[in-house]
Amino acid sequence: MKTSNALLLACVTGLLSSGCHQLNQLKEMHDATVEMNQTTKQMNENVRQTNEHVANTESKIKATNDSLDQMKTLTETLSDKMDTLPELSRKTDELTRITSGLCQGSRQALAEQSREPLLNALTFKVIETADKVVHAAKYFKAFEYQAWGICGTLDLEERDILKESATHEFFLAVQRFVTDSTLPKILTKVKTDGAGQPVQNDEQKDANFDAIALTMHIQNHLQELVLAKNKKEVEESQGQVATIPGVSMYTMIVESLALNAPINSGAVKLADVKHYQKIVLENRETAI
Repeated sequence: MKTSNALLLACVTGLLSSGCHQLNQLKEMHDATVEMNQTTKQMNENVRQTNEHVANTESKIKATNDSLDQMKTLTETLSDKMDTLPELSRKTDELTRITSGLCQGSRQALAEQSREPLLNALTFKVIETADKVVHAAKYFKAFEYQAWGICGTLDLEERDILKESATHEFFLAVQRFVTDSTLPKILTKVKTDGAGQPVQNDEQKDANFDAIALTMHIQNHLQELVLAKNKKEVEESQGQVATIPGVSMYTMIVESLALNAPINSGAVKLADVKHYQKIVLENRETAI
C-alpha cells in the first residue's frame, strides 16, 4: 500500500513538474509573440516614415527638375533675345535719329516762322519805343541757337553751326536799319504817316537799330533750362562743374571782336577762328 502511494505521489509530482515546464514554455512563447508584434509595429512605422521620406524626396526631385526645365527655357529665351539685341539696338538708334531729326526740323521751322514777322512788325508796324524793344527781344529769342539742346543732345559743334546761321542772318537783316549816322540816337517816338504807319526815314531806322542794340543780350528761357539741367547732371554724375556757357548775339559779337587784335598780330590763326566769329569780324563796323 505504501508502495502504491509512493508511486502515485511520484506520478503526480512528475506531472506537475512537466506541466510547469510547459507553462513556462507557453509564457516564453507569449512574451516572444508580444515582442515580435512590437518589433513588427516598429518596422511598419519605420517603413511608413521611409516611404514618406521617399515621397518627399521624389517631390523635391520633381520640383528641382521643373526648375531646371524652366531655367533651360529662360536660358533659351534669353539666348534668342540676345541674338536680337543688335537689331534692336540698330532700330533704337534709327528711331532716335528720326526723332531727333523731326525735332530739329520743327525747331528750325518754328524759329524761322517767328523771326520774320517780328522783324517786319518792328520795321513797318510798331511805333512806340517800348513796343519796339519788346519785338526786338522776341526776335532774338526766336533764333534757333536759343533752343539748342531741347532735342536731347548737347552737341557744341551743332550749336556753332546754329550760331553761324544766326550771325549770318542777323547782319543781313540789320542792314535795313543801318544809316549814315555814326552816333546812336536816343529812342523817341518816331514820325508816322496819315495812316498811322511809321515813316521810313533815318529817325525810324535809328530807333529800330537802337531797339535791336538794347536787346542783343537776351537769352531764351529754353536755353537757360537746358543749361541748368546739364549743369545738374554733370555735377551729380561726374562731380564736376558744368562749363557750357549761355549764348546771346551780344556774347558772340563781343568774343568775336576780341579776336581782331590777336588775328592782326598773328597770335591767332584765321584758320582757327570759327565761322560765326568770321562773320562778325566781316561785319565789324556794323557790330561796333
